[in-house]
Amino acid sequence: MRNPADPDPDEIRPPLSARLEREQPPALPKGSRAARRDRMRSFNRPTGSPGVRRFGSASSSWPRSVVVKLQVFGSAPTARRNLATHLSYIARSGAGTEGERVRLFNQDQDDLDRLSFFARCREDPRHYRLMIEPGDDSPLPDIRAFGRLFMAELERERGLRLEWAAADHHDTGRPHLHIVLRQRSLDGRRVSLGGPGAANRLRLKACELATDELGPLPERVLPELARVRSFTPADQVMLDHAVDERLNVSILPDHWRATVLRRLAYLEDRGLIAAGGPTEWAVPSDLRPRLLRAQLDQERAYRAARIVRDSVWRSEIGRLTPAALGLGERLVGGFVSVEGITPQRAGAHCAVIDGADGRLAHFEFRYAHSVMCLDRVPPGAVVEVSATARTTRRSDQRIAEIAAAHGGLWSVELHGRAAPSAHPRFIRMHQARLESMSLDGACRALGDGRFEIPTDYCERALRADLAKWGPADHQARVLDDRPLDEQIRAPGLTWLDRLMTNEERVRYAGPFGAHVAEALPEREKRLRMTGLGSGDPLVLSPADVRKLQAMELRSVMEPLEKTGRAVFLTKDGQQAAGQYVTRVHISGSPHAILEGQSAFHLVAWKPGMEAARGRWIEAVVREGRSEFRTVRNAMRQFGLG
Repeated sequence: MRNPADPDPDEIRPPLSARLEREQPPALPKGSRAARRDRMRSFNRPTGSPGVRRFGSASSSWPRSVVVKLQVFGSAPTARRNLATHLSYIARSGAGTEGERVRLFNQDQDDLDRLSFFARCREDPRHYRLMIEPGDDSPLPDIRAFGRLFMAELERERGLRLEWAAADHHDTGRPHLHIVLRQRSLDGRRVSLGGPGAANRLRLKACELATDELGPLPERVLPELARVRSFTPADQVMLDHAVDERLNVSILPDHWRATVLRRLAYLEDRGLIAAGGPTEWAVPSDLRPRLLRAQLDQERAYRAARIVRDSVWRSEIGRLTPAALGLGERLVGGFVSVEGITPQRAGAHCAVIDGADGRLAHFEFRYAHSVMCLDRVPPGAVVEVSATARTTRRSDQRIAEIAAAHGGLWSVELHGRAAPSAHPRFIRMHQARLESMSLDGACRALGDGRFEIPTDYCERALRADLAKWGPADHQARVLDDRPLDEQIRAPGLTWLDRLMTNEERVRYAGPFGAHVAEALPEREKRLRMTGLGSGDPLVLSPADVRKLQAMELRSVMEPLEKTGRAVFLTKDGQQAAGQYVTRVHISGSPHAILEGQSAFHLVAWKPGMEAARGRWIEAVVREGRSEFRTVRNAMRQFGLG
């Protein structure tokens, strides 16, 4: 069965073509094969590559724009037919400068024979297809000469004589090139343009060549960079040219000056910088973390408002307020929802809590694992947010240890050598951390994938985290995964029951407190009917609590036992293995259900298990906490994974 993401071998006009100067086509019918192909192309598009030069740095001028698209074609059964069809397409009639047939060309020939080129490719039809289209700001006088220059640069970088054929099209109103590059050089060696991000690297190279030929763009104002509550390339230019936190605008590059001046005026209005004279400004060295902090605050407020609008609390959006706890503080309340702030799934999240102090508060959590316990938790569940001191990350400690053993250097290769069992994706996470820390001055990127790590790197990284995230690290905990209305009728120990273990009950404020005050008498009636508790108000003894805990455990185990398998609660020192299927709460503590071949095991849950949902897990419980590993990780330790 053909993959819908693959090119259609019967398609006369391949999808890799320049866009025409015409209106956008209508939307594709939902569910159609064409719609699926379009969606697959969107998700398979490369999102970036390591080692790409930062845009807008002071060392680079304002570049010309060039669009570069890349497709790779291997040795599929229809590879020869696909190549022949594409060569016929790019050499078609009507696409020349005067509407004539297009003539193919390469480095040495202006009229390359299409059939002879195809004959050389018959035995090995693997090839790359490139489409190069100069932007509106890059009117190249001779696009053929530019194509030859571009391919000569590729040859120089790789030290190979490349075999290629190209055609220039002028029938769309936007002159562009189509290039077919064989994956074998003229001397028979393999040609590779790189993995993910190759198109982006080629685009940067084409932009650089176009800028060298046409010169940088003339000075212009970029309004999208002038009034943005985040860190922009214009801010980086300011920091690169500031000396001792003083910026003289006369030394700015011409193509940046107008944009930076408007940006300076905007930042002065916000109180982030100050004018020191007609051409001088005071630019603080911590401008980047302060702007990033403002960007996160803005995004967090937007996410929180969206959460409330989409919930039953929508009429109370006026109570919504940002909240940050001090060290050692805690807040109990009803859970509303949680949502990511940053594009990274493991990055910062925003959670909204209907607090017991009357606030509809939204909190920022630095890591996804801090709120992983809220995954699949229904609105109205009782949760607790606490604040602990922010400490040095274990990843930073690991980086410092590896660098200390290798002369103050870190790289992916050195990390892999020091930890052979580490997953490549895990190592790349450390690389991403160092790329971020190099921008904050905690380390120095050497530009070839290596980083120079100072001896006080951990202290510098912690200072950068404190400046960006603050001294307190929020943690969430589910006290009861049932809303208050469900707790009234629940067969086991609930959060409401814990409030009845003392004669003096805690009183809560706001709508959440009012709801608790209404639910407690109803829960008391239920407990009195079962003969639990005594006094007025009702007080539960330790024996009553144990009975309720046993009832709750029983309510969890009975549905599992109906499958005909045994169910075991894993205790300290015991081991369990099985497929992680779901999570349940027993007496306020989360437990993972592991489905083995003949039994179910209930083990203490931890956030890292969510990444292994549906996979086989081996766990051991120590002091009420689980240590686990997936079978894949276990095999990697023995060199089998």
